[in-house]
Amino acid sequence: MPHHRPRYPLLLPVVTSLAATVALTTFLRSGVHTVRPADNGDLASVTTNLAEVALSGAPEVLLPLPELRGLTLPDLHLSDLRKLPLPTAIPIPHDLPVPPGVQLPEEVPLPHLPVPQAVAPLPHSIDQGTDPAATTVIPDPAPGPDYSAPALEPGAVPPDLADRLGAQVREITRDTPFSMVALTGTDLHGLTALIRTRHADGSWSEWNPLDTLETAGNDRVQPTRTGTEPLYVGPTTGVQILTTRPGHIHVPDLSAVLIDPGRGAVDGMLEATAATVAGGPKVITRKQWGADESLRCQDPTYDDSLGGITVHHSAGRNEYTKAESAGIVRAIYAYHAKTLGWCDIGYNALVDKYGQIFEGRYGGLDKPVEGAHAGGFNENTAGVAMLGNFTDQPPTDAQLQATGQFIGWRAKLAGLDPQGTTTMYSEGTQYTSYPEGQAVQLPVVFAHRDVGKTACPGDAAYALLPKLRAIAASVAGNPNPAAGPALSDPEPDSPTQPAPSAAPARPQRSPLQRTANPTEQLLNLVGSNPIATYWAASGAATGPLGDATALPRPAGEGGQFATFANGYVYSGPGDTVTELTGPLLDRYLELGADSGLLGLPTRSPYPGPDGTTRADFRYGSLILDPAANTVSTIVNAVPDSALTTPEPDSSITLPDSGIAASTPGSTVAAPVPDSTPIPAPVAGGPDDSAAPPDPPQFAPDAPADTDDQP
Repeated sequence: MPHHRPRYPLLLPVVTSLAATVALTTFLRSGVHTVRPADNGDLASVTTNLAEVALSGAPEVLLPLPELRGLTLPDLHLSDLRKLPLPTAIPIPHDLPVPPGVQLPEEVPLPHLPVPQAVAPLPHSIDQGTDPAATTVIPDPAPGPDYSAPALEPGAVPPDLADRLGAQVREITRDTPFSMVALTGTDLHGLTALIRTRHADGSWSEWNPLDTLETAGNDRVQPTRTGTEPLYVGPTTGVQILTTRPGHIHVPDLSAVLIDPGRGAVDGMLEATAATVAGGPKVITRKQWGADESLRCQDPTYDDSLGGITVHHSAGRNEYTKAESAGIVRAIYAYHAKTLGWCDIGYNALVDKYGQIFEGRYGGLDKPVEGAHAGGFNENTAGVAMLGNFTDQPPTDAQLQATGQFIGWRAKLAGLDPQGTTTMYSEGTQYTSYPEGQAVQLPVVFAHRDVGKTACPGDAAYALLPKLRAIAASVAGNPNPAAGPALSDPEPDSPTQPAPSAAPARPQRSPLQRTANPTEQLLNLVGSNPIATYWAASGAATGPLGDATALPRPAGEGGQFATFANGYVYSGPGDTVTELTGPLLDRYLELGADSGLLGLPTRSPYPGPDGTTRADFRYGSLILDPAANTVSTIVNAVPDSALTTPEPDSSITLPDSGIAASTPGSTVAAPVPDSTPIPAPVAGGPDDSAAPPDPPQFAPDAPADTDDQP
């Protein structure tokens, strides 16, 4: 059955946003609270300090253009550049040898150079009378530079000028260290924001992007203030902020939020004290990571059921220690609850790179608590955020395993198949391309980018979603929604606490009620989805592929795939549709499928010499030899993510296969299990070369990852 939370009257508290237009040395501090003893042992809430500073009150600094090389700033134009001020004096080194009794000055002043007067432009022509022969025409001068051109484009600024021009940034310094930074404003549409922080030795870090949040506190109220994702930068006392937006470089009403999450006495030992949820993984509770419950300003909202689980990344740095993870969670919590006025952290759970799982939003991990993590799809979903940025770097194995185990446990409680599909109804909002009320067919475990205008959880994590679903499915097994969790820790603040008695009763639903028959659903997509059209042309459920077992879901490199009783069908770039069955499919899955060694299929199986059958992929081919009962792997171009560089004339061990492949271009034979039937050619099937129709908006195209809300 589709998931759509019934609407109940909701009284929203009025939250006063902190804003300050102050001098550099003046800060408004919020979220400063007295540490209160907690109920169990030595655990106590940890003070989180927030300082919000209006950028209009922060000093401007001119950075030389070479310091910005390599950044992506299309809205930084030539007209935004400024001349760097000439030095007024040259400092004298203190270690210069001097004769006895001679004292050198601290600096040598430079002479003042007069500014040359501008030369008036020449007229287009000089009139020497009415006689055309006596008129001298002066050609127009060569066109000048296009001051609206991007300033960082190669050749935009002549080399001899690059060292004399710079861009304006805002610099904030404070005496008290902070370790997370975010920006807030009334309208961040189109904003590009970069920050860098000062090291203890006075040098500066690399520039890091701040991704705009793609959700509000809930989907039913238009936010009056929004922000970026908070970025963990490590302890620092100084930050430089560079912002651009089409039309003007400095965005008005923009504030920097500087967060110090404090240090808990047990921050580095939380894994040993994590609570085991019944039948699930160990979870670090809110009490254990030091949540200040006084920051919560409303009771949790409970949906009628859980219909899907959304995967995010926090878009922060990947360089943090295990002891710093709890502080990152506290900072996100304070920023969401206090600065943005959400009254709590937006995610239902968070997982760090060490595999530590943190309880997120208050109300019980085993309850359908509505979060604030995916605008337009916050209802009936649970948001799980992996701490870090996975645009290029994938999550660690420990992080992926822990995330999959938590998702599998949560899906099992809800009666969901982590490898199945679900139908969700959009709540609209500015954060999604789906209008309010539209039914959207999604994988049960889907990415934020599948429903939002974001690249979250990053390309590297998105490519691992099939593996994440497989881990979750191994935990979920056969979901049984009728059997609720046996709560091992019924404390009021345990991660599996009972819902308040005032919450409306939520009826349990079976998996069949949650998800319609995939075969029937796929028939409704014929003509609008290339996979559905291909399947229908080959006979639909009565053809060689048989019934659909799952609807199309995202694959690597922007493709899709769907599973059937007798095989898989992929669609990829260039409107190609390919089918894989039998031993070729088995071998392809062993090699990691579309995110593995061979990449996406590019051509369906076709006859080869001596009775063989061949299928082609982006990085190689598979050849089935029925006579020898083998499948050979041809590797043409090995993806960097799949293999390391081999020694000359040596073999490469394929991931998780136990079969060695020779150097690229050679073949390796893998035995075919005797029990695996060899599929017969599809008679009258669709032509491989026929271009299928354009796919539907199954998942809106994600923008380039300039970091995105997770």
